[in-house]
Amino acid sequence: MVFVRPTNGGEAEATNLKHYQSVLRDAMERSRVTFGGRDLSMPLREEDQVASWWDGAHAQIKSLTLPEQQALSAANRQDDVKGNPQRTIKEQALDLMRAFAIIHQKAKTESASDSMMCEFLKKAFKDAVQQLGVVNFKTTKMNALADFVATYPSIATAAFTHRIVTKGFMANGMIGANDKKFPDIKTILNTCTNPNLPKEQEELFYEKFPVLYREYAEQGRLTDSFMEGLGFQSDTDRKGNIVRREGEYISHQRAQVLTHKTQKALRTAASAAATAKKLSELSVLWTKRSMLLEDNAKAEAAALAASSSACHSLRAQAKATSSRSPTFRSATCALPRRAA
Repeated sequence: MVFVRPTNGGEAEATNLKHYQSVLRDAMERSRVTFGGRDLSMPLREEDQVASWWDGAHAQIKSLTLPEQQALSAANRQDDVKGNPQRTIKEQALDLMRAFAIIHQKAKTESASDSMMCEFLKKAFKDAVQQLGVVNFKTTKMNALADFVATYPSIATAAFTHRIVTKGFMANGMIGANDKKFPDIKTILNTCTNPNLPKEQEELFYEKFPVLYREYAEQGRLTDSFMEGLGFQSDTDRKGNIVRREGEYISHQRAQVLTHKTQKALRTAASAAATAKKLSELSVLWTKRSMLLEDNAKAEAAALAASSSACHSLRAQAKATSSRSPTFRSATCALPRRAA
C-alpha cells in the first residue's frame, strides 16, 4: 500500500507507477515460476515474455516512456501496451469480471473483529501508520481504513477466484469460451463502440487479419492512414464527425506497444524534432533580440551625436552673441582689478 499526497499529478502518477511496477513484476516472476517452470538461476527466455495493459492517461504514459522505465521493462521481458483513447467498458476484462462488485459488497459486511488474524493486521497497520507519521487521519476514518486493509486479503480471496477472473477475460474475447486458450475474434469485435458493425467491415477484418497482425507486429500500432488504406471506416464521434487518432500526444493515439522498437524510435525522433524546433525558436528570438539591441545602440549613438552637435552649436551661438554685446564688454572692462 502506498499513500500519495495529491500535490502534483505527474509526481503522484510516477510514485504510484513505481510502486505498482514493483508489485507487478514480483507477481509476474512468481507466475513464471509456478506456471512456466522458470529457473530463477537462468536468464529470462523468449517464452517468458509478458504483456501488461495500461489505461494510457497522459501522466501515466509520460512515466512509462521514461528511459529508466523502458530499461526495466526490457530487462523484465515486459511489453507495455497502451489501450485505445475511447475504449469501452466492454473491452476491459477487470471491469467485466464481478470481482469489484464482490469487494464492494463484502466490504460492507466483513469486519476485522471477525477473526483474530484480521484484528492483528488491523493493529499492525495502525501502528505502522502512526510510527511513520505520513498520514494524519481522524480516528473514525483511520479505523475504517484499517478495518478494510485488515479484511482485504480474505475479501480479495473470495473476489478474485480463478472462475471469476477467467470470466472477465472471456467476456471481452481475450480468452475463447470454448477452448480457453486462444482469443475469440467474434467477441472482440463485439466490444467495438458501435455494436452494429457493418457486415462488409466484419468480413474485411477477417480478410485483412494477416495484414493487420503483421503490421502491428512490425510497427507496434495501426495508424488511421493504414486502416483507411485497407478500406476500414474512419472513427467517428457520437455526432458522426470523423475523429483522427494521430495527434501529438500518445494518449490520444490508437492502441500501441510502448516498448516496441519502432515506437521507441518514433518517440526519440519526435523528442529530437521538438528539441530542434525549440532551439530554432530560441535562435530566432535571440537574433531578434540582438538586432533590437543593435538598433537601440545605433539610435542611442545617433541621439548622443545629435545632442552633442546641438550643444556645440548653442555654445558657438552664445559665444558669438557675447562678443557682439557692448554693454557686456564695458561692464566687463569696468570691473576693478584685484591687487596682486
